[in-house]
Amino acid sequence: MLIVEPASSRIQSLAVCAVGLLALAGIWGASMSLSVRLGLTLCLAGYLAFLGSQRRFGARLDGVGAWSVTTAGGEAFPAKLKGSGFSSPFCVVLHFSTAFGKVTVPVFRDSVDAETYRRLRVHLRCGAASHRGRKTGLLH
Repeated sequence: MLIVEPASSRIQSLAVCAVGLLALAGIWGASMSLSVRLGLTLCLAGYLAFLGSQRRFGARLDGVGAWSVTTAGGEAFPAKLKGSGFSSPFCVVLHFSTAFGKVTVPVFRDSVDAETYRRLRVHLRCGAASHRGRKTGLLH
């Protein structure tokens, strides 16, 4: 069984702050009126606040290969891992389809313990290699 319950990530926070600062520099560096700059700055602040308040999801893989998505409250819903995920040494993005719609679970390297992150990447790599001919929803 593989349980992935990401906590807050310093990598994600730094990336969001860097992109926000670049957007802010672009807004204030452009030749626009002060009211437009202030309006765009407020929109950017609202969007960053929205990003911070989004629901966080986790993922579980049982012993027979069935995935489920877990909410912050601990509720689990059956899910199918889609093949449009991403895996790198710093971040794994899992895309699931559930009965309630699409769910994306970003897992940064510092948001879970090192062993869980390694097991997740190995499972995705080995699972995709052993099921390549079949449409199983693992990363291709």
